[in-house]
Amino acid sequence: MSDEVMTQHELIKRFFVLEDLHSMNYGVYADGRLSIVDFKVGDSYGNAETYWESGNRQERQRVARQCFESWKLEEMVIKAKDSINEKTLQDERDSS
Repeated sequence: MSDEVMTQHELIKRFFVLEDLHSMNYGVYADGRLSIVDFKVGDSYGNAETYWESGNRQERQRVARQCFESWKLEEMVIKAKDSINEKTLQDERDSS
């Protein structure tokens, strides 16, 4: 697995507090994109500092910035929040 894909893996794992991301739960598509097929939501960020401070820190930060941009993370979080709010309002109307 390339350093870039490993950085994406760690970024997703730490950002979304995912556990159980062992080698049987993720892989890489032929085109090099990360594929996560199973995970468990955790309750601890673990040793994120150790990962981000070790090795080529600048390269990992560069990849992280690229990931956030290409994933349109801010836009997706806003859309998810709006969707949840809309669903909550609809459920409240339905139960009235």
